[in-house]
Amino acid sequence: MSYKYEDMRPYIFTEQNVPILLKTRDIVFKLCEKAGCCRASKAWIKGDSWMAFAILDYLCELGEIREVTNPEVVQAQDRVFLRVERTA
Repeated sequence: MSYKYEDMRPYIFTEQNVPILLKTRDIVFKLCEKAGCCRASKAWIKGDSWMAFAILDYLCELGEIREVTNPEVVQAQDRVFLRVERTA
């Protein structure tokens, strides 16, 4: 079995995972502010790596971050994300 965002997405909103979603978002934003970008492996809180990927993909879906990973990257934990700056 392999990672599929569509299968993992509903589990993001469980009581157990919502705090992880919020903490992950905060970590990604802080790393992007400090370093300009964030690698997936640096945004993991704990536990299931598929949930970590799903949370990052969800933040992309919301338009909070966007993925800028080089196509040559083969390891999912090396995916790279930028924060999307919102304009008023």
